[in-house]
Amino acid sequence: MPTLASTGLRTGGAPADSPRTLYVADYKSDVICLVDTEKRAVIRTIGFEGKGPISVAVAPDHSSMYVALDKSDSVAVVDLRTWDVTGTIKVGHAPTALAMDRNGTRVVVSNAGSKFLSVIDTGTHTVADIPLEDAKFGLAAGSEPRYVYGTHPLVDRLSIVDIVQRRVAGSIATPRGPWLIESTRDGAKAYLTSSEGMVTIDTAANTVVSVTGGLGFLPRSVTCSGDGRRVFVANLGSDTVSVIDAAANALIATIPVGGHPHWLRSTPDGRFVYVAAAADTGFVSVIDAERNVELHRIPVGKQPVSLAF
Repeated sequence: MPTLASTGLRTGGAPADSPRTLYVADYKSDVICLVDTEKRAVIRTIGFEGKGPISVAVAPDHSSMYVALDKSDSVAVVDLRTWDVTGTIKVGHAPTALAMDRNGTRVVVSNAGSKFLSVIDTGTHTVADIPLEDAKFGLAAGSEPRYVYGTHPLVDRLSIVDIVQRRVAGSIATPRGPWLIESTRDGAKAYLTSSEGMVTIDTAANTVVSVTGGLGFLPRSVTCSGDGRRVFVANLGSDTVSVIDAAANALIATIPVGGHPHWLRSTPDGRFVYVAAAADTGFVSVIDAERNVELHRIPVGKQPVSLAF
């Protein structure tokens, strides 16, 4: 069975140079908002009326973007040079999460209403399906394009899926209710949220090292700081972000943000963390990651649910 370390697990983090544009999927407004992170304002929206944009994946060269459309069982392709929607690709029922490999050749789609993953070839836009036995939600792509990782909240497991051979290559038992996952840049550790707290995984041994408890209610998204020293967890049910010391696996701060935080992403330099508030308040919080305080709220629509750089 491949180890997570051998596949270089990485979960959709931003490239080495911090991009200026943040892409926000606003589910209730049916738009993708493009946020200028220097101006801290929406500079453009791309509409998907009645289709429920719920997840976003951006190509490594920032030439294109893929948008999971929950209500139309499809993934839209957007040319980021012209802002045009250039195609729509049919996938499984209720696509909810996307993961793109590092070289941008494949986008993997988690379909909440179907027992398979959809794998999109970004060159031809053809689709291949990989059967799975149970529901899945969170996805992460490794530096080797052939592997993708999926969390299974109903059966407490993390699957390692070979998207070339189209099979499950292995799995790791997790604490109850695993949700979303991200790894350090060096691939030595992976972090995922669960009903019991933040789970730290040794990617070489494929084992759970620790579970950090004491977080807020309903931990959902997780992201690492650029230097790997800290991990941030969005707590949907308590309107907070937990800050964890990665070396000690210990909670060191709790930041009030409001709005049912659902998704968050750290900038590559580790200075800021952006948090999507999924309640009907319509904003993205900007956190100062050094001082552990909320700096600003960017209005984005009605219900931002996911982010990508």
